[in-house]
Amino acid sequence: MSNVIKVLTLVMLVGALAGGVYLVNGNVQFLGKASQAETSSSVLPNILNTSAGQNFDVHVWLNTGNDTDKLSGAEFTVKFDPHKIGFVSATEQNGYTILNSGQTGPGGNLTYKMVTLGAEKSGAVELVKLTFKALGFQSGSIVVGPGAKIMINGQPATWNVATNNPSNYSAAGGGGAPTCVPRPACLNETPACKMPELATYCPKPTETATPTLTVTPTLPPASTPTPPPISSTPTPPVSTPTPGSISCAQGSELKTFADDFSGAAFDTNKWWSWGPNGGSVAQSNGQATLYITSSTGPDSNGMGIGPGGMSVSGDFKTEVTLGNHTNTSGKLTSTFSITFANNDWTRAVQILKNYGDSSGLIIGWYDVGTTSWKNESTNVPVGHNTPVKVKIERAGGTFKVSFDMLDGNGYKLAKQFDNYYTGGGGVSIGLSNWGPDFPQASASIDNFNMTACVPSNPINLKATCSADGTQVTLTWDKVTNATQYALRLDDISNNANTCQDGWACPNSTDVLADVASNTNTYNILPNKQYNWWIHTLNGEAISSGVGGAAINCVGSVATETVVPTPTTDPSGVLKFKTIFAGVQAGSLCAENWKATVTVLWGNAQTKIFNNVLLTDMGNSDGLMQFSGQIPMAGIGSSDGLAVFIKGPRQLQTKYGIDGQTGYYNKAGGEISWQNGKTYDFSQYANLAGDVTGPDGVPDGKVDGLDFAYVKAEVAKRTSGDKLIADLNGNCQLESQDLSLLMVAMSDKMEQLY
Repeated sequence: MSNVIKVLTLVMLVGALAGGVYLVNGNVQFLGKASQAETSSSVLPNILNTSAGQNFDVHVWLNTGNDTDKLSGAEFTVKFDPHKIGFVSATEQNGYTILNSGQTGPGGNLTYKMVTLGAEKSGAVELVKLTFKALGFQSGSIVVGPGAKIMINGQPATWNVATNNPSNYSAAGGGGAPTCVPRPACLNETPACKMPELATYCPKPTETATPTLTVTPTLPPASTPTPPPISSTPTPPVSTPTPGSISCAQGSELKTFADDFSGAAFDTNKWWSWGPNGGSVAQSNGQATLYITSSTGPDSNGMGIGPGGMSVSGDFKTEVTLGNHTNTSGKLTSTFSITFANNDWTRAVQILKNYGDSSGLIIGWYDVGTTSWKNESTNVPVGHNTPVKVKIERAGGTFKVSFDMLDGNGYKLAKQFDNYYTGGGGVSIGLSNWGPDFPQASASIDNFNMTACVPSNPINLKATCSADGTQVTLTWDKVTNATQYALRLDDISNNANTCQDGWACPNSTDVLADVASNTNTYNILPNKQYNWWIHTLNGEAISSGVGGAAINCVGSVATETVVPTPTTDPSGVLKFKTIFAGVQAGSLCAENWKATVTVLWGNAQTKIFNNVLLTDMGNSDGLMQFSGQIPMAGIGSSDGLAVFIKGPRQLQTKYGIDGQTGYYNKAGGEISWQNGKTYDFSQYANLAGDVTGPDGVPDGKVDGLDFAYVKAEVAKRTSGDKLIADLNGNCQLESQDLSLLMVAMSDKMEQLY
């Protein structure tokens, strides 16, 4: 498994090159006095001419309204039409830093949160230079959208920008009748008829003839995602399925995975994603949408996602609805598919919507006999915006590929492969564009379901220390049919971004190994906390992973994570677990944080508990999970409770239901207390940033006073414990602390009764 390719989260890289300054037509004004009504944004130049296919730059300026009011930071969204222009890059200006990576989404939005850790500028300030590409002979505007906010040094709250001035662009005549060269007569896409895409050609006419079927398989081995990597944080099973018709061999377990994409955001904890060259995925209106950017390069470009923790080791079935499949510039070169494949894609089966509507659904597979790709049309035309439900299933070595036109007739078998493949692999959904010079494209999916046999996780994990605490022996029960185990041992004190996956550091006692035995001994450092976890390997299939108890070798016994001593109050206790935004697992300076906890009952009565000790419970999807408890004595009801938690540097958050996953906006609460039960408030994080107020103490909101304090402290780059501005508890004052505060600025106020 040493060749497992890691799926990387792509970040936009931005430079700090100086851009041109445009102060024209009164769009940028220096005013004599300051007020919120006099603030403005401008995208300059305000009138711009370019050519189809060419890159061009615009500059985003924000004006505080006074040449003495200093701009500390800003949050704004740049709006444009992605069907007319494509986003290329962003370049920071004047020492202002992008805290998030602005990404295009539906409607063409680029959202930026920017601050300066250096000298603040006043009056009209250029924050960022944006580079776009004109996609055709069209015109439009680029503008900062309503709701932009600026932070002025010394002001306790943000200001909404009053006026937003656009840049109006025109490509080759602004969409009128351009001077252009007529194209040669051509009504199909056969090789003999294809023409170079020259900027001097007129726009391509509507083509009505049936294109010749030409298919290249989606995501070929040279540029494709592997099944999900061995995770640094094991993913627990999604649910306990009903077995149905699928039977699993020993050493495997039946798991299900389902997502109807009804949430507010794409769940990156459930899905892995692969998107080089700016590919992305977003979620809205009950669908997930894959995006890939345009390119003039000669190679293909793709975006893929797959269900986490579902690496297949036996029988499976998976289905998804393939929905809208769009592009720009009237140019169709993309394919949209669901695929099962092994690691090196020498055994792969897929069903795809091809770029030609009349080509219909295509079945693609890697042919075992000829060691090459083959494809076959279903002869069922499917329009780009016509949804179709598709399914791939395997029983033994037989694969069946089916489709449902959603016309009430159910699934129809499109292709069956007998005695094809019984080994491991993974499922992915992919959108691919084929060059050269392909446009940006998007495709939406809905209602993904999968049931599969996956490798079982080991059980009975144990750690035993040597007498001097310099070695630990890790053991677990063998898993039937396991070929190896992926063993991970992490000294949490040395975790850093420079280490592999953020934890496996060179020249350390960290262990990242694939082992055959279920008993292994390693050298460690005494009096250090270690986390460890294991994945079962069954050929190419990987289990979701399971973690052992935290280790601290100080003698002959491995001590587990400390659990707080329960109270002796006869009325019992209310136990809970929670998380704080940005506080990663192993953040040493977040240990032993104390919270204020308030219980509300009867919609009016409250009891407040100060200095409630929060104890580290370990890893929860990469974040530190805390446990706490309060006595129930004096609380007049055990039903209809709400619990308010305020961390030492956080806004107060209301929890009205067990397992809450979002903002709770009802009166009262719905919690029914049971003694001994631990209530899960760890699915919705407390936001950070309430560190000061007018009197120098937290005042229940995040505003300009908090921003000024954290900004000044972060600039010192101090290290150590008990730093008030250390919002993520990692013992360092750094830009991430400021970024966490900026996230909370959108909410500003803590939740009250």
